[in-house]
Amino acid sequence: MEIRYIAPGKIPLHLKLRRQLTQYLCVGEHYGLATIDWLVLAGDPSGACQCTLVRSIDEGGGLQFAVPEFPTIAAEIEAEPPAQCTGSLAECLDWAKAQGGSEDRFGNLASLNAIYRDLVEQGIAGN
Repeated sequence: MEIRYIAPGKIPLHLKLRRQLTQYLCVGEHYGLATIDWLVLAGDPSGACQCTLVRSIDEGGGLQFAVPEFPTIAAEIEAEPPAQCTGSLAECLDWAKAQGGSEDRFGNLASLNAIYRDLVEQGIAGN
């Protein structure tokens, strides 16, 4: 599947329509668990935005490629709430950059899942 990213100038429109945008960051390890680290950017018609860092426990491979359905570190280890930023789009994009993200790499959930599938096929994730 070809990965299609949202043009930075189109992000406000997607958020006003209440679409959640995602961005793959990396394969990581937290508390001894393999994770897929990604961002979710959400907004509303008023212009308020929220960007959240999600660390999904890598349980995939095989036939499971739906990253948002994986359990998360925040849910499994109650002491760690998800890191997030709430504010204007500019504030959330700056925060996303500080987490290793980029304003030109946001896509939809299908894009996130396609990236994960590619990582599994390359032997980088899903082991």
